[in-house]
Amino acid sequence: MNLITLKNLIYSLSKAEKKSFSLLTGMQEGDKKYLKLYEYLLTTKNIDIENLEKSYTKNGLEAARKHLTHNLMKAIRQAENDKNVENRLIIDLKDAQILHRKGFVSESFEYLDKIKQTALNNELYPYFLMAARLELQYLTRLQLAGLDEFEMIKKQSKIEEILEHEMQVHRHSSLHEILLIRYWRKGTVNSLKEKTKLNDLLLEEYNILNNRNYRSFESQKLHLNFQSAYFMMIGDHEGSLKLFYELDALFQKNTHLWKDSPTYYIYLLDGILTDLCAMERFNEMPFFVNQLKNISSDSQDLNWQIELLATHHQLTIFNQTNQFQEAATFLEFQKEMIEKLTVNTPFNSQAQLCLTIAITHFWRQEYKQTLRFLNFMLNNYRNTFSYQIYVQSRFLFLITQYELANFDYLRYEIRSFERKLKADKQESFLENLLLEILKKLTQKPKNLLKLFEDFIKKIQALDDSSNQLRLFKTLLIERWLLRNKIDEFNH
Repeated sequence: MNLITLKNLIYSLSKAEKKSFSLLTGMQEGDKKYLKLYEYLLTTKNIDIENLEKSYTKNGLEAARKHLTHNLMKAIRQAENDKNVENRLIIDLKDAQILHRKGFVSESFEYLDKIKQTALNNELYPYFLMAARLELQYLTRLQLAGLDEFEMIKKQSKIEEILEHEMQVHRHSSLHEILLIRYWRKGTVNSLKEKTKLNDLLLEEYNILNNRNYRSFESQKLHLNFQSAYFMMIGDHEGSLKLFYELDALFQKNTHLWKDSPTYYIYLLDGILTDLCAMERFNEMPFFVNQLKNISSDSQDLNWQIELLATHHQLTIFNQTNQFQEAATFLEFQKEMIEKLTVNTPFNSQAQLCLTIAITHFWRQEYKQTLRFLNFMLNNYRNTFSYQIYVQSRFLFLITQYELANFDYLRYEIRSFERKLKADKQESFLENLLLEILKKLTQKPKNLLKLFEDFIKKIQALDDSSNQLRLFKTLLIERWLLRNKIDEFNH
């Protein structure tokens, strides 16, 4: 873990994790040079490697970095140890091994029985398999004392049943991942050839469902996820919407299986809201935003993430439905919370929220505020958030410079961005089209009205199945061109 990542990790620590780190380091003896590095990373804005190496010597800095990383990760693990079922199962497995090694055989088997039952009750099948295999190993060392052949076969059969379920889940997950990558890269399908390819995946899923021997929450979840993605890809939005509600109902029915670790449900709702936005079903989004807000977690990190995603999606609803005054009121109300969110959450999520806020300010013609949020993310977190957010942010930055009439600077930034896209091999028709628009606008053409009309027609003629159109939809590019067309017409 390099020093920048280490610094970011320190900033992400919750109060409980900081307390755990303090207690852990307080129990240690000897020279604690790594604590000086901790204080430095906690308080400095820009890391000066050269001065650090002078203070520590190069080898001393490396030793302090490793020691600090080790202690931070240990403190975080200790803070989380008893917070969810999986952590307790891991601890119980270790305890069972220790007891067996110390000669407390019956106590060790009691632990393993408890692990197996807890794992089955919570559908945490990998832990059942670990405990079941360990049990058979220990029994074999004891020459299978007290176990007849029927009981041994019964134990082996249960392991095989769970293994088969896990293999089916793996196959199902693989199909879902293939479907998702096709959807994210190509959008909806139109041609017969593409639909035939999709039907092949559908047939494979049918075979998995038809042959499954164990119905679980995970298998039901995968089926509904697969079907919703399939309907999205063939353009059946009503079918997808129905499945979104079924997915949510499945999670609500099985809260005991995920309440200790709600991460998957959080990101499921985030994905549903993103898809609803792409489908322009903004009236359906508030239900899922409320479901997101209603998730409770013992983890402060997850609570921050829930708050951030709910804020982002609520603001997106306002932006996409042209409710910019409501968006401004919402931002003012959330001002203190947003300041906390842009410190305590993963950088990709921070960047997403900053972009959404910047879009609100842009449409309220508050361009200084737009640039403040864009500069904050582009200058601080460029290498820590997704390329899609980066591209959208750069384009909004360029459009803002146009609105401020900074044409010389805009021409320079366009060239810089073009070089970046070419170097990263990320050019596409849509990016090139938008850059073409901006380049022509910087030339101050005489007939601006016709120019805006031409580009609006080009955008409207684009194949709506392309997932890359999210760039235009997120930034409301078509609406921006229409606004400029109207302004030019009025002049």
